[in-house]
Amino acid sequence: MRSWLKWCYRMLLGNHPSAKASAHVEGPAIRGSRLFAVIIGINHYQDLQVPSLRGAVTDADAVRDFLEISLDVPSSQIYNLRNRDATRSSIIDAFTRLTTDNRIEPGDPILIFYAGHGGSATSPPGWDGTKSELLIPYDYEAKATPMTHGIPDRTIASLLDSLAAAKGDNITVIFDCCHSGSGTRSDKEDPTYRVRGIDVVSNVPPSLDKKIWAAASQGRAGDLASGFLRSGMRSHVLLAACGSGEKARERNGRGVFTTALLDVLVSRTSSQMTYTQLVDSLPSLPEQSPQCEGFHRNRPLFDDRAPLHANPIYKVRVQDGKYTMDAGAAHGIADEAVFALYTDPLTSLDALLIPVANVVQVADFETTLEAPLPSSTVIKTDVLFAKQTLHGKLATFGVYAPHGQLHDIVNELANRPPRIGRSLYRLALVDESAADLRLGLEGDNVIFDFRNPLSAPYVPSQLPVRLPLVGDRIHRAIQAAAHYSWHLHRDNTNSHLSLQIGVEFTQVEATDEWDRRLRRIARPTGPNLIADGLLDISVDGDPMYGIKLTNPTSKDIYPSVFFFDAGDLSIKSWYQSPTSSGRVDPPLPAGGSLTIGYGSSGASPFHFFLNDGQDIDVGFIKIFLSTRQVDLSDIGQHSPFDVCRCCQESPGMYGGWSTITITVLQRRGPTRA
Repeated sequence: MRSWLKWCYRMLLGNHPSAKASAHVEGPAIRGSRLFAVIIGINHYQDLQVPSLRGAVTDADAVRDFLEISLDVPSSQIYNLRNRDATRSSIIDAFTRLTTDNRIEPGDPILIFYAGHGGSATSPPGWDGTKSELLIPYDYEAKATPMTHGIPDRTIASLLDSLAAAKGDNITVIFDCCHSGSGTRSDKEDPTYRVRGIDVVSNVPPSLDKKIWAAASQGRAGDLASGFLRSGMRSHVLLAACGSGEKARERNGRGVFTTALLDVLVSRTSSQMTYTQLVDSLPSLPEQSPQCEGFHRNRPLFDDRAPLHANPIYKVRVQDGKYTMDAGAAHGIADEAVFALYTDPLTSLDALLIPVANVVQVADFETTLEAPLPSSTVIKTDVLFAKQTLHGKLATFGVYAPHGQLHDIVNELANRPPRIGRSLYRLALVDESAADLRLGLEGDNVIFDFRNPLSAPYVPSQLPVRLPLVGDRIHRAIQAAAHYSWHLHRDNTNSHLSLQIGVEFTQVEATDEWDRRLRRIARPTGPNLIADGLLDISVDGDPMYGIKLTNPTSKDIYPSVFFFDAGDLSIKSWYQSPTSSGRVDPPLPAGGSLTIGYGSSGASPFHFFLNDGQDIDVGFIKIFLSTRQVDLSDIGQHSPFDVCRCCQESPGMYGGWSTITITVLQRRGPTRA
């Protein structure tokens, strides 16, 4: 029966008739998947001046069928809105009903899908940014009295913020639309395409949806903001059909993006694929670069269990018998590493094509592989997928433990094969004088003496935490320390890029203005606090801070920012550049700047605190800079101790990637400045 349904579903993907809206019926019991969804598709609009589409409803129906058949989601858990049912009030109401649905438990997966027109308009006074992006509902009418407006990103962001506050951050948002219109019923460059975007000529009133975004913003000033099309988002993961300035298109009655997305999903078990892998698996779309944004983009689809330091999968280009992998030194690839090559990004056993591919040369962003093959082997594809199987040259992370049970626990871990991934270290039992990490016993608890030369001038090397003498917990702590150490100290000594990028760290204060991401607008209030690579700040009064990066070069820069907490070995992601299977909009463009913690980056201001009994602590802001997009999201880690701490340039002038490290000294009372 299921096989027959799947066959029907594949047929439906090619040609499914339009369906009427079905109500979201709340019931007492849940059978099958716990996923809940709002699925919106609009082909025809009330205002006849808005060009009709052909494939938005079909796309929405196909997504619904994928959920019901492939993921076993009950229809009662899906709120469907099509054409005339997808009015402005109905779309907003759908978000609200998810927020108040008592069947949805915190952490349950939630999907919001929209296919239809998008647009952009000049932001009103008092809103952050010059442009607001909008979804165009069925009853949008720019010249009617009263006027029905589009739904701006500020409103969508507030609805998502409220939803995340009530139900958790396991929210997936898929938008198959764009925010620049063509003004015609087909693409001027290719009349076989239609564009899912219109030119919005009406102004957005400053108070539009004020009740929604004002209510959502109260009491959450310390959280990271959930911007509409901004990276750094924690409340949800966004999959968008194209980058800013590009056009989302449909052809032959189907959205190009949604069709490609479902073609990947329907042929795989979605729970085994992360959001990043999903976007990387999409074929090249003409003049569209799908975007994947959000802090949790490396968690499995629709699942709240994030993989811990998963082994990354890289694309390999095959041409004339040469294998070039789209990853290099900036990704942590080392000489002498070994990879296996697969025909499928999920790297299942039946997709294994070349078991051994050796590293020949490592450049900044790509690696040349050598793969000896039997003469009978024929490669029928120009793209393969690589997974690392053996480490190359490894740094050694030395651990000392006194003889006895603790020594045996460490010895067992040191004798395991090195972990595959980006933490390029080998664990070794060493003498006490050579140890990076010294373990000891204090009663029944294990103490950790972490010898970090960057923090040694400011705080004792012994961590203010303890663990019971339990093998698995000790192993996790050692691996976390090694991961922390390797990423904190890694750098590209051949690049001068870090010397060119300006970094300012200033105190900020909230104003009475609101941005479109539902936060009070914060403004810098003082000078740059960084002096010779050191931030010496007081936590008294719980001040807020922000970062500004300035790029005076002619190179676009893709930054990632992390905070390394020396007290508990956690690594917190403060900012990550978006990912895409095609072009990625540079967050720090040539000659431009990027603010983090205020402005339009999608992150709220930062603050620091000390635990009870602490008068001083130290941490490190690590800024990774790259002239290409590099996904570094798996650098982040939770604490293993279960605590909550919180002119024209010559090519290659600056090198491809670099880092900046800033020491953050947090103290009670006045600073030395």
